[in-house]
Amino acid sequence: MGINFKFVLGVVLTLAVGAQAQTNLRIEDLLDPSEAEQRKILAQITNNALKYAAALPDFVCTEVTRHNVDQTGSGRYWRLAGTIDGELSYAGHKADYRILKVNGKEDSSDHNLLGGFTPPDSFGGVLSWIFDPKFKTSFKWNSWTALESRRTYVFAYTVAQESSQLAATAKARENVGFYGNVYADAETNQVMRVNVVGQSPAKALVRDINFDVDYDLAKIGDKEYLLPAKANFRVRDNKRLIWDEIEFRHYRLPAEPKEQFSQRKQ
Repeated sequence: MGINFKFVLGVVLTLAVGAQAQTNLRIEDLLDPSEAEQRKILAQITNNALKYAAALPDFVCTEVTRHNVDQTGSGRYWRLAGTIDGELSYAGHKADYRILKVNGKEDSSDHNLLGGFTPPDSFGGVLSWIFDPKFKTSFKWNSWTALESRRTYVFAYTVAQESSQLAATAKARENVGFYGNVYADAETNQVMRVNVVGQSPAKALVRDINFDVDYDLAKIGDKEYLLPAKANFRVRDNKRLIWDEIEFRHYRLPAEPKEQFSQRKQ
């Protein structure tokens, strides 16, 4: 029996058009998951988030911070107050940070950049604050969105003050409730972005806490891991506004010489 080339061509074109239509499907055209599907999706995201830190190897990375200040507190008059180069070491699932340079000059002193606010560990700490069952986080489906052209689930969440690990001040350990959104890739169910908004009292000296962390794949040794790529931390310290823009660069094994890393860096 002969091959019907017109039929085969038709099937191929139909599949190609279907695939293209799937690729071009707009986020706003996607239907929200049912409540049962939402629970299943959230359970998978939670499982991945709670396993995240344990799966990370020991590593070292470079952390570059642009420290911006608006002394007026209006959010319209930002000034770059300095650039800090630091080295972050991650060993035994704990992060240790040290400053190397400030504005291009060697400086190892401790700079309290964010006033009284101490940000959480971006390497699993913030995920634990949100997804660990003991903190009794409430979740609610928010929407679909696209991150890096990939379909992404968005879930809104809230953590009450009595369960919160977010401290508005380092000295008195004044914990505050917080809320925000988590963004998870629709194919891998891995968290790709976290947003946190603190609920500090209106008269608190340290308030208006707002930060987000974006994750991306990075190679450590010969293996790729999902790691923080950038973060933004914003806080009001008394009147002034502070905004730290952070980039995480040059992930490498602890024993890997910088010369070796620079030769194979992509």
